[in-house]
Amino acid sequence: MKYFADHRLFFALALVAILSWIYSYKKYKSNIENLEFSEDVIQLLAFQEEIDKIREIVDDITINEKQNSLRRLKKKSYENIKIVERIVEKKVNIEDEYPHKPWKHQKLDDYIGEHGKPDSKSCAKKEHIYFLKTSKTGGTTFANILQRFGYSRPGTNFLMGECGNGAMFFANGEMPFNLDVCFVGRDFKDRPKFDISFVHMKYNQTAVNELMQPDTFKVSILRDPVENFISSWRYYNGLIKDFREMIMKDIPVEKRPKEGEDPDYFLEIEQFLTKPVDYLSDYAYSHAAHLMVMNPQLVFFGVPSYLLKMNYQYGHQLVDSWLHGIASDFDHILILEDLDRSLAILMLKLCWTIEDVAHLKLNTMKKNDKKLSSGSIKRLRDFNWGDIRLYNYFKAIHDHQIKEIGENRINDIARRIEARANQISSECLETIKSGEQWIQSLKLKPEKMKNQTCFMMTKDMGPYIHEDQVTRWKQQFPNWRMSEKDLANMKFKGSQTPEFCSKDKFAEFLTKREKNYRAFLKWKTNEYDILQTPPEYLEEFLKPTGNDEVFRILN
Repeated sequence: MKYFADHRLFFALALVAILSWIYSYKKYKSNIENLEFSEDVIQLLAFQEEIDKIREIVDDITINEKQNSLRRLKKKSYENIKIVERIVEKKVNIEDEYPHKPWKHQKLDDYIGEHGKPDSKSCAKKEHIYFLKTSKTGGTTFANILQRFGYSRPGTNFLMGECGNGAMFFANGEMPFNLDVCFVGRDFKDRPKFDISFVHMKYNQTAVNELMQPDTFKVSILRDPVENFISSWRYYNGLIKDFREMIMKDIPVEKRPKEGEDPDYFLEIEQFLTKPVDYLSDYAYSHAAHLMVMNPQLVFFGVPSYLLKMNYQYGHQLVDSWLHGIASDFDHILILEDLDRSLAILMLKLCWTIEDVAHLKLNTMKKNDKKLSSGSIKRLRDFNWGDIRLYNYFKAIHDHQIKEIGENRINDIARRIEARANQISSECLETIKSGEQWIQSLKLKPEKMKNQTCFMMTKDMGPYIHEDQVTRWKQQFPNWRMSEKDLANMKFKGSQTPEFCSKDKFAEFLTKREKNYRAFLKWKTNEYDILQTPPEYLEEFLKPTGNDEVFRILN
């Protein structure tokens, strides 16, 4: 009888434990939609898996194991209760963690809306945006959106490097961006906080938070990793030329392109994927062969993705911890394969209008009929599993948010975005014949070459933003000047040369583009252009110098 009594007692206790877990799980299951797909959700889903495992233990238990099993059950119950407590505590404290970002602790439906719509009275247009521009992911398109958005608001401060497109990706080797990397205003202690950034860099949360406005909304963009890898290989072929030549030596001579023929990038990739780790073994982590080939999207988020090259036992846990951090830090991740719907969600999160996200697809590459073999695609996915995990994680969030907001609502906004893009294309662009160009640069109609809207829709405005911001800062901050000692060693200088960390390099760049920007500002505008009259701080800049050797930007 004692046997059956103990047996019944054991199953009674086990049943109580299971029922308590089920109750706790159901109680907190309603939080999943608010938590999105962060670490919290994964923990709650793992909670359900634990319940299923315990059910199996109870079904298969023998009386001799009952004492040990009960101890394990008790421990698991305690651990799962602690998990739930941590989740709740995290949600309660998130307001303290992001005091300037109320959307971080609100339901999505409570803060989204389209600016100017009657049902969006409570949403305020966000104007401080950090965009981590990844490579070969369609990032140029959204960067152009931000350039126009900021430029239309005189006084906007842009975080950019001291070079043409403002990029800072290669500025620190394989290491992330930091405050020692050269950017406009780096050495000026009284510089203002930056409002917008749209450039390539290896992300550093601490440095970016230090430089940007406290209520900055963070965005990035991802692309299917297989397509991204192929596009990167083709686009950056010059940066990895020595790497490609090494790979070609392993390809039979009769299969190689003949002299004078175009490179066969797919042939190179197929060969590389036969032993990718071996081919990379002699290259430093800072070499483009690593940065543009091995998990080329994950590397932009500033994580030490080169660790994934090693046979690291906890690699998946490591990547998952990175993904959880990114999901907590960033407010929206665009998905290139569903760009218009991604922009529709973002437009609502930012409380923007269709006109704010109007765009043309820029810097796209000509489609190639060649494809990788199924075996090579599998090897590529195995090799760059970190990027695969990154993409799938945020694609799941993207799909979830479409359902949460409402598929009909998102599809309607996406159609309006597409219709506006088609309208702009019809007004501004000549038709490009298929196969005409490798990089699909958009060609303006002759009569639209000096139309401000058409020009800004199709060109990188980075150089003009540099001219504008430097001119404004010179007036706003009289102490932002190069020292006499540094000026003595510079070729490009004037009486009011600002303090540039790259010295002559940036000064020369600005002087060579000064005339172009001055001419752009004098174009005839109309009521539809985003900046119809130049701001007052450009009045002196607009006056001709009368001397080709004197530059307004430095005097």
